[in-house]
Amino acid sequence: VMEKMKRKRLTKIVGTLTKLSNNHKLLVDLFSEGVDGMGIFLDHGKDTCKDLVQAIRKAAGECGVLVPIILEQKNKKRILAKVFSPPIEVLKGTEISIYSMAQQELAAKEEKAIAINCPPFAELKIKEKCVILFDMGKTSAVVTQVEENKLRCTFRCNGTIFDNSIVHILDSETQEAIELPFNKTAAECIEDVETAIELDVEFILVNGLESTLEIVEARKQLAVKNSKIKIMAKVDNKWSTAEIDSYIDLIDGVVVARAELGIKMRTEIAFWLQKPIIHKCNMRAIPCMEASHFLDSIAEFPKPTCAETTDVYMAVIEGFDCLMFTKELLYGKYPLHGIRAMHDICCIAEEKFDYSAHYVDLVAKTKKPFDSLEAVSSSAVSTAFNMKSPVMIALTERGRGTRYLAKYKPYAAVLALCQVPKVAHQCGLYRSIFPLICTCTNLEDPIKELIETMKKEGILHPEDNIIPVSYTHLRAHETLRYLVCRLLLEKK
Repeated sequence: VMEKMKRKRLTKIVGTLTKLSNNHKLLVDLFSEGVDGMGIFLDHGKDTCKDLVQAIRKAAGECGVLVPIILEQKNKKRILAKVFSPPIEVLKGTEISIYSMAQQELAAKEEKAIAINCPPFAELKIKEKCVILFDMGKTSAVVTQVEENKLRCTFRCNGTIFDNSIVHILDSETQEAIELPFNKTAAECIEDVETAIELDVEFILVNGLESTLEIVEARKQLAVKNSKIKIMAKVDNKWSTAEIDSYIDLIDGVVVARAELGIKMRTEIAFWLQKPIIHKCNMRAIPCMEASHFLDSIAEFPKPTCAETTDVYMAVIEGFDCLMFTKELLYGKYPLHGIRAMHDICCIAEEKFDYSAHYVDLVAKTKKPFDSLEAVSSSAVSTAFNMKSPVMIALTERGRGTRYLAKYKPYAAVLALCQVPKVAHQCGLYRSIFPLICTCTNLEDPIKELIETMKKEGILHPEDNIIPVSYTHLRAHETLRYLVCRLLLEKK
């Protein structure tokens, strides 16, 4: 925790992990460089996800950090590639065959062929000259021949096709993605939630929304199992964007999948939709994460382009709590360079972020009277601004108070002492929050030790003030206030 606070980055960085990038040394290096969370995909199979969760927990334990895990549920509308050999390297002009899963045994016999999980191609109205995108457009091909269960395609650029690469087929006329005609049933929603509970992750990410059914069913099942897992929604299609007001009060966070939005709707419309989504999340004190296409060039080169640097900078300035880099970065040559570059850009952007204007705007727009927790949190952040405090110490049981602190985005680092390990992990995705598990009944010694450690590490200086905030019982609050006051007297 102290190492993360010394880095002075408040925006959180989240990675994604797959079977191909599951490497213990790489995970240890990523967490040592400051990666705050990890996402995994249930589309890859329950057993694979179980192995990935164990790998993340092992590496995080070795590094002594709390790493929240986001499990993205299965998406029946998503088309995935099945590669029967090592990743297929393609050059511009390369021809390959694409089979439906019904004919996957034929794909396994060809050197350059893949299968995709979709019904017969005639049902999807795939025609010649349709464009097929792999992994959000990292590489693409044009359909040259269509049969009932087979396509012949010619690649338009160099690239690599991995097992479980995400595939989008664009309509030749509208240039919008063709989606599979499948919807999840309530039973399938419950099955995904039960898997999340079994794997003991912190968040489940609901995707491909076409109604509030999946969120409602997930919430019911979590309540039945008395689980503390939080629900995040992935904004990745037209419905989830247009109808966000119908479900945002049912969820605990939002992931804006801008790459998928740019494929499923016109890009000139998709890019500006994220700003109102950020504002809605901020007003409700839930984390908002942006995903896809951050620093893609680092897969091949050790330094990001100016455009990519500006992209990360603007995401921080616009108010995102977390930035998620895609799995392709981990497949590349320079994953650690990417994390360091993203960290440096975030730090510079946070120096330029107008914290006071953000605070005043949210206070003015939040409905009065405030919830008691929000009133305490907003006042604490205001006090931290006025006293130019570099550190706030918060005691929390359920994490709601720290959510409100993150809403107002203090430039002080908030050391959140959490009594429940699950809550501590979940707080790791909130901007400005640095969680620590603290189950002690007597808080005096731990808090004294933390303050002394922050002094030694240079996080606190003799002239600095500490802002105490408590959302727990009175005795803990009195202990915290007493210790901080004593510290201030000793300073004087």
